[in-house]
Amino acid sequence: MRNLFVTVLLLTLVLFGYCGSNKPKYVFFFIGDGMSFAQLESANMFQKAVYGDSNALLLSKLPVKSVIATNAYNHYITCSSAAGTALATGYKTNLGAVGISPDGKTSYESIAEYGQSQGLKVGILTSVFINHATPACFYANVFGRDDYYQIGKQLVSSGFNYFAGGIIKNANEAGKQDIYELARQSKYKVVETIEEFKKLKNKGENVIAGSVEMNGGENICPYIDRGNNIISLADYLKKGIELLDNDKGFFIMCEGGQIDWACHANDLAKSIGEVVDFDNTIKIAMEFYNQHPDETLIVITSDHETGGLSLGSNRMAYEMKPEQMKYQTLSNDAFNARVIKSIKNLSSKVTFEQVMDSVKKYFELGGKVTIDESDKLRLKQAYRAGFETEKSNSEDYMYEKYDPITTTASRILAERAGFGWTSYSHTAMPVPLRAIGVGSELFDNLDDNTQLAPVFRQLMKR
Repeated sequence: MRNLFVTVLLLTLVLFGYCGSNKPKYVFFFIGDGMSFAQLESANMFQKAVYGDSNALLLSKLPVKSVIATNAYNHYITCSSAAGTALATGYKTNLGAVGISPDGKTSYESIAEYGQSQGLKVGILTSVFINHATPACFYANVFGRDDYYQIGKQLVSSGFNYFAGGIIKNANEAGKQDIYELARQSKYKVVETIEEFKKLKNKGENVIAGSVEMNGGENICPYIDRGNNIISLADYLKKGIELLDNDKGFFIMCEGGQIDWACHANDLAKSIGEVVDFDNTIKIAMEFYNQHPDETLIVITSDHETGGLSLGSNRMAYEMKPEQMKYQTLSNDAFNARVIKSIKNLSSKVTFEQVMDSVKKYFELGGKVTIDESDKLRLKQAYRAGFETEKSNSEDYMYEKYDPITTTASRILAERAGFGWTSYSHTAMPVPLRAIGVGSELFDNLDDNTQLAPVFRQLMKR
């Protein structure tokens, strides 16, 4: 019955147009890559447990709430490009495809491209590579999501007004013209320093912003590892609003891309930080909304869930201690790069006790977080797999591509805080949809990721 209602609603919108009091001039579309209810709620629980109820996520307070399915055309469990295509165009496609039909013969128009055709300025922002799967779905049409160079070329030819976040991946493939040079030839201002970025003004020029200097790496430095002199996703959005503001309005897609990467690695501390960072970015849009409540629409959702995160673990039964996640002080990636690799480079044989000293220092396992003999056995097995022998085939499912000690330590900490993981991959879990502002009521009762794009198109039709 609900599906019938949604279908009738969408057909009515398409045939007769939206008859609300007005249409939004400013449209924000946020995508938390890999974020479902457990990712959202674990961060919300952590914020309230550590900083008090007043620090609950803004995401938990928005008035319009819905739940949408994420399956791809050919799989129950989707990938970012297939899910991104559904969100950006309204069409299902196969895993790996970007903005294109399952047979590769039909290119789909995205809502960003539609907004551009209606006179809106367009911004595409992400915390990961700007030509990664999800952002690519808003301006590119390729059969393979890993064709970063071709996606980069289509980024430049899109004519969108503002790209910001991670660098353009594979921008200088051998024997091909550098994508950044192509961008300059296409009259894009390429911004690669913090000083240049801060000086940007609304002069009507198209901008590509993001570099190793600005981000602290090829992608925006994760929240848990971030120093002070780093441009954040919120900074990119705040500047984007300034650069894109105009009489006709704008469409901004903003992706929290590293929530997904954290959950692939089963790194709950990093996931919490990335959700908080994503929420802080949404607050920038909310500040703008509060100044323009009769002209602004904000929609937030996810492309899929990653990791099979649960709110509860066998370790803790009915008890949860989300505040214990504060004891992890580096992301798994940073711990592996700065600590594990340094230990492995020591000339003498590394003992289990030496490794455990580092685990205690950066995860507080065996310190402020109590562990038992079964936890120690798991850590010893991880030590053997990581330091004494190569991982066996039977251990691949336990650690996948990740460092055994790092992965085991972070998983034990999460379990001791009352959380659990079931996968290093995506899952078929539905995801939340949240909205506020002009036309937001039309996103209520939606239940599939293909249903958002038709509503966006009607609301942006001029």
